[in-house]
Amino acid sequence: MTKRRLFRVVISLLLYFASFSSVCQQNPSTKDESAKTGPSSQPGIDYVQEAAGSSVFIYAGDSKPCEDPPQGQQPLTPAGSGFFVGLRDASVPVTPGKVVAWRFLVTAGHVLKERNSIVIRLNRASPASGFVCFPISLVRDGQSKTVYTLKDEDAADVVAVDIPMLPETDPVTFSASMLMDPEAMKKNEVKVGTNVFTVGYFLGYAGQKQNYPITKFGKISILTPERWYFNPDWRRNEEAYVVEMQNTPGLSGAPVITYGVEFHVSPFQYRELGPNVVGLVKGLTLAPLPIGQGNAVLIPQGAAAVEPAAHIKKLFQSIATEYRKRGAQVAED
Repeated sequence: MTKRRLFRVVISLLLYFASFSSVCQQNPSTKDESAKTGPSSQPGIDYVQEAAGSSVFIYAGDSKPCEDPPQGQQPLTPAGSGFFVGLRDASVPVTPGKVVAWRFLVTAGHVLKERNSIVIRLNRASPASGFVCFPISLVRDGQSKTVYTLKDEDAADVVAVDIPMLPETDPVTFSASMLMDPEAMKKNEVKVGTNVFTVGYFLGYAGQKQNYPITKFGKISILTPERWYFNPDWRRNEEAYVVEMQNTPGLSGAPVITYGVEFHVSPFQYRELGPNVVGLVKGLTLAPLPIGQGNAVLIPQGAAAVEPAAHIKKLFQSIATEYRKRGAQVAED
């Protein structure tokens, strides 16, 4: 082999390994090989309790919410709540009790606004064994990107964060098929009057040794595609469903899930609603209460503004497209 030919071979090998390294760097993050998709809708399984046990509390990145507060100080206050949604790896067959998926933390966009990092706290897999904390870096661009949002023109207050493995935990992870857009809601007769619940942080109490989320029940009160809700964090009008339930600030980012039993009289029909996501809590609905001399205070109206799940689903469709461009085999769930 001549020196010139040897030089060409060496250069070709170097280019090959450089391109291989680049592809590896762009691969999606670590997959969870035991993601529990749900909550379960099987008879006898309380999926409300499952959802509560999987509730995620989100804290500032420089905090230590798993440590006891100093003597005389109050426990740390979460910035908001969250839940998990997964994209299944189609290259791995589904087996009972085992689903291979990329897992994302989903919450309201304003909960993570301008943050570079967060700490998430969730309960350990073993009952009554306390909570565990995980620091999460928030990278919004580049090959190490972990934060995904929709375009500004979508005016959606939702964000997804690519989450690494979470040892010692076993939270339920919703599949993309459980995110209900208007077509799915029509097909499943999810409408005004449908029972729903949400579960997340209760302002003032998060739990001292274990996450203790609050679960609130209500009914869908308004379904509208109009941009009527003024989001004070982004200072813009956004779409929002209205759910009849008292909201608290800590519930921002909590999932809103269908729930309960429905009866119809004529003709007689009965059905038990499965655990599908219609949206996430993103704000309070307030009304002015006059207190004299032209002054007023804002009081809750007994309803929560909900980011429609259609926007969450659209976000995950865009994430799936991006992952496929990197070579990942994302299932069409």
